[in-house]
Amino acid sequence: MAEIATFVHKFRANPTPANVGNPGITAKVQKRNRPVVSCLSCRNRKSKCDREHPTCGTCKTNGTSCVYRSNPKDGAKSSAQDRLAQLENLVLQLMNDKENNNPDRPFRKEKVLTPPTESSGSTASSPEDDDSVNPNQGAFSNGIHGPSYVGPTNWEAVLDTINGLRSELAFTEELDADRSRNDKTRESLFTTPCPMNLVFVLQVLPDRDKVNQLLSGYFNARILCMPIIHTAAYHRMYEKFWTDPSSVPVLWISQMFSMLAVGTLIYETAERNEPVDMKAIPPRNQLLRAAAQCLVLANWERPQRYVIEALFFYTIGKMIAGVNPACDTDEIWVLYGALVRQAYRLGYHREPSQIPGISVFDAEMRRRVWHILRQFDIVGSLQFGLPCNIQDDNSADVQNPRNLLDSDFDEDSTELPPSRSTTEVTHMVYYIAKGALMDRLKELLHRQLTKKSLSYDEDVMQLDTSMRATYSAIPDILRMKPISQSYATPPWLILNRMKVDLLYQRSLCVLHRHHLDANPIHQYSVDTCVGASMQILKHQQTIHSEALLGGQLMGNRYLITSMHFPDFFLGAAIMGFLLCNFDSSKLGGNENVLEMKNLLHSALAIHNGLQSSFREAAKLGSAIAIILRRLEGPQLSDMHFNFQSFTGPSFTDFSSSSPDFSTYTSDTGLQEFEGFLNNVDSIDWSFIDAGLNIPMHPATLEINWNELDLSSGWTDDI
Repeated sequence: MAEIATFVHKFRANPTPANVGNPGITAKVQKRNRPVVSCLSCRNRKSKCDREHPTCGTCKTNGTSCVYRSNPKDGAKSSAQDRLAQLENLVLQLMNDKENNNPDRPFRKEKVLTPPTESSGSTASSPEDDDSVNPNQGAFSNGIHGPSYVGPTNWEAVLDTINGLRSELAFTEELDADRSRNDKTRESLFTTPCPMNLVFVLQVLPDRDKVNQLLSGYFNARILCMPIIHTAAYHRMYEKFWTDPSSVPVLWISQMFSMLAVGTLIYETAERNEPVDMKAIPPRNQLLRAAAQCLVLANWERPQRYVIEALFFYTIGKMIAGVNPACDTDEIWVLYGALVRQAYRLGYHREPSQIPGISVFDAEMRRRVWHILRQFDIVGSLQFGLPCNIQDDNSADVQNPRNLLDSDFDEDSTELPPSRSTTEVTHMVYYIAKGALMDRLKELLHRQLTKKSLSYDEDVMQLDTSMRATYSAIPDILRMKPISQSYATPPWLILNRMKVDLLYQRSLCVLHRHHLDANPIHQYSVDTCVGASMQILKHQQTIHSEALLGGQLMGNRYLITSMHFPDFFLGAAIMGFLLCNFDSSKLGGNENVLEMKNLLHSALAIHNGLQSSFREAAKLGSAIAIILRRLEGPQLSDMHFNFQSFTGPSFTDFSSSSPDFSTYTSDTGLQEFEGFLNNVDSIDWSFIDAGLNIPMHPATLEINWNELDLSSGWTDDI
C-alpha cells in the first residue's frame, strides 16, 4: 500500500509512469483554463466586474477605459483544427509511403489521398445525421472489386476518424456561433439578474438637467404620453426622489427609467439647428435594462403598489424604444399576459369604489389603467390572431374612467367632479372614444376566432351596423377633418383623429374581407373594403406629406414614420387583391380603379424612401411592388413620383425616382403573398394581420418565432 503515495498529489490521482518508483519526482498539476470574463481594468485592480457591455459599472464610475479580452474558445478550436489537419497530413504521408514501398500491391480506388481543404470541412454532415459512426468499428470502403473493410487500427480507419472529428468540431462551432448570436441579441426582463442594490442601478441615471429634459420631451409628446399617471402626483414623487432616492418605491423608479427610454427616443429624433452631444444621455437599452433591474429588485411577481404601472411602462418602453424588435416582440406578448394576471390579482377589474380602503384618487387612476390595458389586449389579440387575455365573462364590473383633466382631481380629493363634455379637448376623451370602437372590434375577433362559421345576414351585417353606429357616436372633436381645415389644430389632435378613423376602417376591413367573392349578395362587402382600403392609403399620403418640412406634423416624425404599418399593409393587400380579381364594374368604375392604382403607386414611393430606415417599410414596399408588377407588368417605365423624402439624416431621398422592382427580394412571406393575390376560394388572412413579419422555414413551414417582428403593430394603438 505504500506505493499508492506515488500516484497521489494534492488530492489528485496521478498515474504518470515517470513517477512510479521515483517518489522524489513531483508531477506537474494540470490546471483548468477558465475563460476570462472580467475586463482588463478590473483584473488589474482585482475588483469585482459586473461584465456590462460596452462599459462595466466600475470603469464607468472611475472614468477608465473598459476593454474585454476575447474569448479563448475560438483560438482553442482553431488550434484543434490545425492539429487535426497536421495529424491527417501525417497519416496521408505514411499511407503514401507505404504504397510506394510496395509496388506489387494492386491499384485501389477506394480513396483519393489528398490533404484536407476548407470546403471539405464546411460541407461535412453534422454528427446528428450519422448516428452509426463509432471509432472502434473500423471503416467500409467501395472499390473496383466491391466493398472492403478495414479494422480500427488501419490507417484508413484512423483517417476516417479524423474526418469525423473535424466534422463534429465544425458542427460544434456552428452551434456555439448561433448560441452566441442569440445571447447577444436577447435582453429581457426574464433574463435580467438581480442587481446588488439600488445604488448600483442608479449609476446609469444622467444628471438632473438631462433627466428633466428627457421627461419634458415625454410629457409634451401627447401622442405617446398615456394618462395612467397623474402629472401633479408624479411631480411630487419626482422631487422626493431627488431629495432621497431611497424614500421612493423601487417600482416607481423603474417606471421613471422606462419613461426616460421613450424620452431618449424623442430626443434622438428631434429636429435641431445645432448638433447635440448624445454621450451625456445613456442609450435606450441601458435605461430599459435599469427599468428591468428595478423590477427584479422589487420582486415584480409579487402583487404590490406600482407594480402594474411599472410593468405597463416597461412594456411600452420595449414597444416604442426597444432596440431589438425581433426579440422584444416575444417578450412583449409574455409581458402582457403577466400584466393582465397581475391586474386581476390586484383587483383592477373590480369597481374600486366598492373596495374599502381605496381613495377617490386611486380609484379613478385604477379605472384609467384597466381601460387602457383592455385596449392594448385587443390590439395584441388582432396582431397574433389569439384570444384576448381579458375575457368578457361578467367578472369585471369596473366603470369607464371619466373625461377629466389632471387638474380636476388630486390625491387629496374626496369626491370626483362630473365628467367634462365630450366637446372639450382632454387627454382622456380620445381613449374613451376609442374604447367604444375597441369593444366592437373585440366582439368581432371573438366571433371570428370561434370555430363556428359566421352567418352573413345575422353576424356580419349585425356587426357592421353596430360598428357604424358606434363610429357615428364618436365626439365631433375626434372626427376626421380635411387637413386644409386643421391649420389651427394641434398636431397630436390631428394624429388622434387619424388613429380613430384608421381603427374604424381597419375594423371594417377585418369584418368584410372574408366575403370578397363574386357572389352578388356579398357586393356590399366588396364596396365596403374598396372604400376602407382607399381611406387607409389616403391617410398614409396625408401623414407623409404633412411630416415634411413645414408640414403640420413635422415635429412628430419620431412616431409617424413607423406607426400604422400593419394598417397600411392591410389596406394595400385588400386593394391589391380586389384589383387582381375583380373587374372595374365591381370596384366602382374605371375612375375608381385608376385612383386605387395611383394610391398604390404613392404608397410604393413612400415605402421606397423609408426602406433604408425601417424594416417594415422595405417589406411593405416589396409587397406593393408585387401587386403593381401583377397589374402592370415587370417594367413600369412610366412611373414617376413627385414626393419628397424626409430631410433627416436617417431617411433617403427618392424624389423624381422610380424604384427598381428587381431590387425587391421575395422571401417566404412575400411568396405567400403572391399566392394570396390569386386565391379567391381560400384566403389566409393570418399573415396579412402579422404584416408579412412571420418568417417561415421553407422545409417545414413552421413559424419561426425567433424572428417574429411585430413592433410596429403595437405602437399604432397607443
